[in-house]
Amino acid sequence: DYFDMAYPYGKLDVAVVPRYWGTMEHPGLVALGQPLTLIPTARETRDRKRSYANILAHELAHQWFGDLVTMAWWDDTWLNEGLGTWLDAKITDAVEPGWRFLDDGVGNVEEALDADALPAARAMRQVVDSADGIQASFDNATTYAKGAAVFAMFERWLGPERWREIIRAHVRAHADGSATADDFLATVATRVDPTAAAALGSFLAQPGAPLVTMDVRCVDGAARLALAQRRLLPVGLPDPDARRWQIPVCVRSGVGRGPGVETCVVLADAAAEVALPGPCPTWLAPHVDGHGYYRATVTGASLPPATQLTRRERLRAIGELGSARSRGDVPVAAAIGAGLQLVADRDARVARWGISLTAVRRSLLDDDLDARYLRLLDRAFGKRARALGWQRRAGDDDDVQALRQALVPLVAERDRRLGAEATTLARAALRDPAAV
Repeated sequence: DYFDMAYPYGKLDVAVVPRYWGTMEHPGLVALGQPLTLIPTARETRDRKRSYANILAHELAHQWFGDLVTMAWWDDTWLNEGLGTWLDAKITDAVEPGWRFLDDGVGNVEEALDADALPAARAMRQVVDSADGIQASFDNATTYAKGAAVFAMFERWLGPERWREIIRAHVRAHADGSATADDFLATVATRVDPTAAAALGSFLAQPGAPLVTMDVRCVDGAARLALAQRRLLPVGLPDPDARRWQIPVCVRSGVGRGPGVETCVVLADAAAEVALPGPCPTWLAPHVDGHGYYRATVTGASLPPATQLTRRERLRAIGELGSARSRGDVPVAAAIGAGLQLVADRDARVARWGISLTAVRRSLLDDDLDARYLRLLDRAFGKRARALGWQRRAGDDDDVQALRQALVPLVAERDRRLGAEATTLARAALRDPAAV
């Protein structure tokens, strides 16, 4: 359906490879490692089903990105794996919408941005001239996660229909042959315009990721957004190359509890200003639906209330706050406060991600601060931890179970009720491991 063409190889078999952890796509046959594929009935959890469905979907995507159209050389590994990772989420989401797998794309963005924040970050496209270079081109954070995140950002900016036409045109033009990054960019230029191709190209050849500062300015009732970009790096490290990206920046701004208005612009220079619609906004969301491949800091307006953010936007906000805290742009206390609020979120996955903002390195605290920190956790998390308890209940989905596993141990050691329950369960397990 997505490619508007029949599956190209007539049949598709799955071969289970014993004692092998990995996968490989071949025309008409997918080889999957035994531990990835064969799931004992007692361990057939939803997470295992999700994992298997997704890795098989990834290999299915490779029947088009990899087999029907093959990268010309290993410097374009990202083209196969980035497109495969971007598409496998769509396939997995279609298999079971209840898994909300497309939201996991936020994890791709966060993993890639964390890797790109390092001074030694790798470019997605790089010269490969050795066997070691071939192996290194399969970099999870850069080749897979960043590739998928960048493609998702451009799909969101250009629109899903126009992006689908780009993909279809690329596959038709190079079917049963090889293609390079330049071939893909040429298709973008033809189907959209050279500006879009240049913008995508700016994310391929250079390492790192942009940090975009956003300053809302209001004069005589007219609102403007001042944007500036620099490379995302650890505190105190300058960028010797003063890198620039051509960034599709899409924000949402508004007043009060209204839905807000979306504004998109390509930030190609070091700095630019853009007019914001409507009255002077009181809040600004820096990533519409969480798709922007950039870190962002906002001044002159607040973030919107969590109730006005989509699930993906709330997950991205957690990543942004964590990154800002590590850079020193947000005080530790403010990040912890935000985390405490997010752990109360109605969505179990958002709540679990929010816990990360409350973490501190306790070895750096003196005895008094450490005791106060633990009392803070007990006050903030105790009630919900006791409500969750140690054992999974009927109707709990995997997100609730993951929240239970992350939250309950944070307070159980100091909570009499949870401690007594743990003791009872432990004794029962010692008598009969199958009982718990």
